[in-house]
This record gives sequence, structure tokens and C-alpha cells, in this order.
Amino acid sequence: MTAQAPPRAAGNLARRYIESHPVEAARVLERFGGSSAAAVLEDYPVSQIAPVAEAMADHVAADCFAEFESELGAKVLAALDLDEAAALLRRMDQSDQTRMLGAMPREESEQMGRILSFPPGSAGSLMDPKVLSVSTSLTAGEALEKVRAAPHLTLYYLYLVDNSSRLSGVINLRELMLADAKTPLTEIMVAWVDRLLATADQLAIVEHPGWTEYHALPVVDSNDRFVGAIRYETLRRLESQVTTEAPATNLAVSLGELYWVGLSGILQGMGQAVVAAGRGQEGRDEEERERDDS
Repeated sequence: MTAQAPPRAAGNLARRYIESHPVEAARVLERFGGSSAAAVLEDYPVSQIAPVAEAMADHVAADCFAEFESELGAKVLAALDLDEAAALLRRMDQSDQTRMLGAMPREESEQMGRILSFPPGSAGSLMDPKVLSVSTSLTAGEALEKVRAAPHLTLYYLYLVDNSSRLSGVINLRELMLADAKTPLTEIMVAWVDRLLATADQLAIVEHPGWTEYHALPVVDSNDRFVGAIRYETLRRLESQVTTEAPATNLAVSLGELYWVGLSGILQGMGQAVVAAGRGQEGRDEEERERDDS
């Protein structure tokens, strides 16, 4: 007879497994569905739930979150990447989505609501809306103080906006730190910066030429108002998704090119044959005329 581990020991083993192997744990929990997964995970700390939830298939994770208490669900969503959290919220029923957003701090709820307002897969739905922007009316020293107060909201660049929140320019952080504190930002900023429309689709994001110069691209709405930024990490993830569709497209293009190249060759060959045949016929007609004359 096989001895069974005491419940407490089994629980400790499960906890260690989930903590050390979140992806494998997600695969196991997926087999039992969202309700069962929620029953297992709800007693774990947020730091352990989040990696498992992120590794789950979205539809199972959404069902799992629907079973969580609002406060727990909101905390776990806050621990996820914004685009991942938005993807899960989109899969929830409207009532559960509203419940989770209502349990978030007001600022986070508004930011998430902004992301959800854009079409799925668009730049607006994939951006980080918490990226720091400052007014063009500031000096370099004043801008640097804002960066130091919120370093977690700052990317590689500092985006500048006018009084209507329209994107006006960008400054490299290194240049900002080297500038004299009293220098107006307008004197050291790059007045034009590549940007993405919030409605841009994934292919437009991946193929944007601005990635050759920047590690992040600002996102603007239809009125050119700054609403967030797409991080380089998001670009790399999108590249892997887009390239999964590319082989079929590339194959179609290649086959099309081969078809036209082949057809052109055939037509060219036919043209040459017709010309040659015409010349040959002309030669035979000339020979017949010479024989008749003789």
C-alpha cells in the first residue's frame, strides 16, 4: 500500500511547484478549467498567481479571474503587463470586467479603460499609457526633477506635450541630464519624433521605420494627443506573432512572382518564335520567287 503525503505536506509541494514552474503549473490547471484553477490559486500570494495566470490560455485565465474576488483579481491584473491584463479583461463578461475595474485604484482603472477603448491588436490597445510626458514650458532642471520623482514611468526618452497634450517633441534622457538646468526644453528637444496612431494595426507597428532609431515609439490619437508609448519588448513579441503568418504570405508572393517570371519567359519565347517563324517564312517565299523567275 502506497503511503499518502499529509495534506499540509502536499500543499507545500504544490506551492513550491507553482512557484518554481509557473508555466507547467498553468498547463496542469488548464485541464481542469477556470473555476478549478481559481479554487487552487486564490489562496496563493499575488506574486505567485500572476506568472501562472500569464502563462494560461487567455480564455481559461479569464474564466479563472471571473471566479476571483474583485480585490484579488484587481491586484493580480495590476501585476501583469498592461496588454496582457487588457487581453484578459476583454475576454470577461461585461459585469466581471466592470467589477475588476471598479476594484482598481482610480488612476489604474482609467488607464486600463483607455486601453480597452481601442480596437484589440491596435497600437492603443498595446501601448503603455503610464509613460511620463512633460510640458514644453519646463526647463531641463524642472523636467529632470519629474523624471527623478517617477523613474518607473520613464522610458529611454522624455516626451514633450503642449497645453492641449499634443505631442510636440522628444528628448533623450542622456541629453537631458547633460543640459544646463535653466535651459528651456524647447531649445534642446527634437521637434519632430516618429509616432504611431493609436488605431495602427500590428503589421503597421512592426513595419514602422521609427524602430531603426528609437527603442520606444509614442502613440497619439487622431488629434495628435500623446496617449502612451509602445515599448521595444512589445515590438519583439509582435514580430514573433506577425512572422507566424508571414510564410504563407511570402509563399503566395513568391509563387506569384515565379508565375509572372515564368509567364514573361513564355511570352518572350513565343514572341521570339513568332519572329523567327516570320523570318523563316519570308526566306522560303523569297526562294520560291527566285525559282519562279528562273
